[in-house]
Amino acid sequence: MHPFKQQKSYQATAVLVLGILSLVFIGLIGLILAIIAVSKAKDCKHAYSLDPGAYTLSSYKNMNGGRICAIISMSILAELIFIIILVAIIANI
Repeated sequence: MHPFKQQKSYQATAVLVLGILSLVFIGLIGLILAIIAVSKAKDCKHAYSLDPGAYTLSSYKNMNGGRICAIISMSILAELIFIIILVAIIANI
């Protein structure tokens, strides 16, 4: 345990906000936000792994939740693109 108080990671809050916004703005903007969220989550997770006692558990959960939201957003976008391509192929047959 660290002799000082655990701190909140503001990057984790940013990841959560970006992840949620990527779900709201499905499309190109959502994809960009999701990529940024996943990238920031990777950095935040690395910082947490170096010194897990320095950050609060809620910060880690915020980072993880934002990363999951971003991954879900990218998955939904990939499915939508697949459906659009499938419909275009079927319409041309």
